[in-house]
Amino acid sequence: NYYIRQAYPARSILDAGGVLAGGSDAPVDTADPRPFHNIEKAVTRDEGEGPMNAAEGLDILDAIDAYTINGARLMQQEEVIGSLEAGKKADFIILDQDIIALANSGEIDKVSDTSVLETWFDGRVVYSKP
Repeated sequence: NYYIRQAYPARSILDAGGVLAGGSDAPVDTADPRPFHNIEKAVTRDEGEGPMNAAEGLDILDAIDAYTINGARLMQQEEVIGSLEAGKKADFIILDQDIIALANSGEIDKVSDTSVLETWFDGRVVYSKP
């Protein structure tokens, strides 16, 4: 139907030169943000009932960019945050698994199980998983 063909046209936006930014406000079926769930679904387009508008799926690197450098770019902060480069703030996370390797090996469905082990802000640890 029309809705399914038009829903979340992420790939079309990228192909047209648009910038995608990811966030934690959708879906709003939980109080906890789920960026790894959302990254997985941006690639698979599947919430368990089969892919929705699969042609609009992203590859894993485009999905990660949406949560990092693209968000910084849209806030006009890409010179300060959004990627690890000399002269930028050292804001980053350490994960318990390599989500790029999972996606590239056909195990994209495991990305949503990712946990953050550490969070670094401005070069300092601000969170460590117990």
